[in-house]
Amino acid sequence: MLCASLALLAVHRAPAAPRSRGEARSAVVSPTTPAPLPLVERFWSKAAYLSHHSEVLGDALAFAAEAHDGQRRRSGEAFIVHPIEVAIILAGWRMDADAIVAGLLHDTVEDTDVTVEQIEGRFGAAAASIVAGVTDGAAVPASQSQRELLLAISRDWRVALLKLADRTHNMRTLEHMPAAKQAAKSRETLDLFVPLARRLGVEEIERELDQLCVSYLGEERPDGPSLLDSLLEDERICLRRQRACWREHRGACASSV
Repeated sequence: MLCASLALLAVHRAPAAPRSRGEARSAVVSPTTPAPLPLVERFWSKAAYLSHHSEVLGDALAFAAEAHDGQRRRSGEAFIVHPIEVAIILAGWRMDADAIVAGLLHDTVEDTDVTVEQIEGRFGAAAASIVAGVTDGAAVPASQSQRELLLAISRDWRVALLKLADRTHNMRTLEHMPAAKQAAKSRETLDLFVPLARRLGVEEIERELDQLCVSYLGEERPDGPSLLDSLLEDERICLRRQRACWREHRGACASSV
């Protein structure tokens, strides 16, 4: 596995020819808002099962660190902390390398000037497609964005898991948001992401998200069908197939341990 200092690589945004492991190791430069080293070490520990993909993971980590350099979250911590935490959640589910790369890069298109095409050129079509699937378009109405998310999920089950990991970490750190935003995000989570986790069979995330929402809303619950059910009423997307993919993945992980 590449050492944790790969998180501090300076990576050019433009697609480049693949570098050798030695070249990757020699390009260590600290960005102005680096990720805390213990967090990076925790990421590598969680992703140890992907040791054969350590170079591309290190490259994605560095790419994300540079893309988000100078950005901070409302908590004051470096923004790069969020995508690394999301990638750690995904690694805890033993997702594949493309999903982990997408987790590290999932906010680059939405929050920086990185493009999906750049991601595809550097990291491949699969990772780029997952990132595109979780990226909200500028000035797109929420209802359209939600429908596009469900369509992306129907094409690739990994989009759903990345979106759940993203929402989970955002909910874990929601205390730094204004009260009105806390309530709005919690209601959306109860209405869309808790039902999504339930339908996919990701029980631990369903429980955690529900408990986090309770901490902000008390026992308040949406009236009538959930937002997810309403969205699916007109556009029936076969989540059963994606649930089967998740179960198959978990079963394969269990049998390999």
